[in-house]
Amino acid sequence: MIANIYIALGYFVRFLELMVLIRCILSWIPMRFNNPFVNFINSVTEPMLFPIRKMVYKSPLGGPGMMLDISPVILMLLLDGIYGIAGQLLMGAGI
Repeated sequence: MIANIYIALGYFVRFLELMVLIRCILSWIPMRFNNPFVNFINSVTEPMLFPIRKMVYKSPLGGPGMMLDISPVILMLLLDGIYGIAGQLLMGAGI
């Protein structure tokens, strides 16, 4: 039972990472914002990326002169970290 939860969580994390990757690739392609596919990707990823982008902007790494948005990379690292911690907690619970 717990193993199934861990596997489902893994699929969910990979789905979110794929959405972030697709968003990064779409940012290089000139596309209209009224596209339903782009709107779906933005609606899935923006709630997670906005707080990270806001914190990076306030940090010494960011600021008004920042040329590269590193928030997708930070989000992917956070998702992997959370997934790893969840795995350790679930294994401790008796997988």
